[in-house]
Amino acid sequence: GGTTLAARNIISGNNNAGSSYISGISLNDGAYNVTVQGNYIGTTSNGLSALPNGTGVLLDTTDTALYQQAYHNTIGGSVAGARNVISGNIGSGVYLSGPGIINNTFSGNYIGLGADGSTTVPNGEDGVRILDGPQNNIFGGDSVGEGNTIVASVGNGSSDGVGIVTFGNTSKNSFLGNSIYANTGIGIDLSPTGVTPNDIND
Repeated sequence: GGTTLAARNIISGNNNAGSSYISGISLNDGAYNVTVQGNYIGTTSNGLSALPNGTGVLLDTTDTALYQQAYHNTIGGSVAGARNVISGNIGSGVYLSGPGIINNTFSGNYIGLGADGSTTVPNGEDGVRILDGPQNNIFGGDSVGEGNTIVASVGNGSSDGVGIVTFGNTSKNSFLGNSIYANTGIGIDLSPTGVTPNDIND
């Protein structure tokens, strides 16, 4: 993709007859320095209705060896043209799984929201799901335009429809300046599941 209308990809409808395991974009073993910008992932070409993938954006690797990590990738950006619309998918909008998911940045994206910034196009599980070991990934930022908007996650039998959920051996991920609202579950759910009292070093 890219920051202009002509560069936009429509990446939708990849779901293997309703499966949440097929993703629109998948960055796996060895994905390094990839930029994903300006795309509609899980919606129709106007960005306002669902045409679902299983999962919107998946980063998945179980190996921590450098050549098999998925690291230093950028999903979105701080200018409006870099925004991905990651909405309408059967599973989660963004799914990170495994200890090899390191130092990736997600900024300025609409997750569960249509391209107009007001129409909800829900993802069917969580907005962002982080599982089993990803570290040092950044969602949002402290500069103008870097925050993601994460809304309308529905949830199903395996999900509470949380805005951002982490579980498993997951640490050192940052959530900064995001707008998280109108999800079925709570906004941010840190392992263990449910409201968790604050602890040291957060």
